[in-house]
Amino acid sequence: MSQESQQVGARRVPDFVCQARDRQITIRHRTVQASIRFGRDGLQMRATKLKRDAEMRTGMRSALVGVIAGMRSSSAPALVGQIRAHKNRNGSKTKNVLGALFVGELIADLLPFMPARTKPFSLLARMVSGASSAARLDADRREKLRAALLGAVGALGASFLFHQLRKELGHRYDIPDRLLALGEDALLIGLAVWLLKQAEEDDAISWR
Repeated sequence: MSQESQQVGARRVPDFVCQARDRQITIRHRTVQASIRFGRDGLQMRATKLKRDAEMRTGMRSALVGVIAGMRSSSAPALVGQIRAHKNRNGSKTKNVLGALFVGELIADLLPFMPARTKPFSLLARMVSGASSAARLDADRREKLRAALLGAVGALGASFLFHQLRKELGHRYDIPDRLLALGEDALLIGLAVWLLKQAEEDDAISWR
């Protein structure tokens, strides 16, 4: 069979490319690329995120992990432990310990004697938590430094943002701080659930 008969020209429509070449069919739609290859070992299939979209998603995920660390310092490593345990398809004692710390911090935040998150030591702890958690979540070693920086910046910004937001809302609308703390916890849990779902989608789309 000649090379011309093995190669079929690509047909493009908005956000969609379908190309067949050398016993392989490649389909690209928006941010997903799927390949089907016909070989001696049978049919091989692979779906991957496009590099540009994957980098954007990874950067956003790293920053959001930092934001979660800025809200609750132990929540970021607890979330990363949950995601890694899901990827490894096994239970993890570390995940259980971090989960207990996460619940403990949610309760501790309601105590009146807890130091402000913008104090130097508390702020440093949140930045370290955000940086280390984001770096641990990124599987690409070349991108760990970028992930750590995004995590630290996210934690720094979230620490001041939510501290000031709770202060302003409490002062302007006379809302009890404990109620505001519960609202922040609800937002944190929502972000964590969304990140977990994103991790599950990434696992489902990177298959062979």
